[in-house]
Amino acid sequence: MSIDSWSQAEFHAERAQHFLQSGRWDEALAELQLALAYDPSQSDWHFGMGMTLVALERYTEAIQCYQRVIELRGEDEDTLLHM
Repeated sequence: MSIDSWSQAEFHAERAQHFLQSGRWDEALAELQLALAYDPSQSDWHFGMGMTLVALERYTEAIQCYQRVIELRGEDEDTLLHM
């Protein structure tokens, strides 16, 4: 990953965090999708997307995100509890 790609991914992840904190779920989801397009290996971003999808009542998609977290981290207790 280039430095520019990394900085773009981080930019979108930080924007997503801002939107999550203010309950702006659709905007947070869009930013997390952009961040993950640059770096799909970030388990924290997949976890955040799962939480966002739960807030949007999109449970099947949320479970898919949590499954991806488990693939990346192993059997993470927090992720299993959210599933």
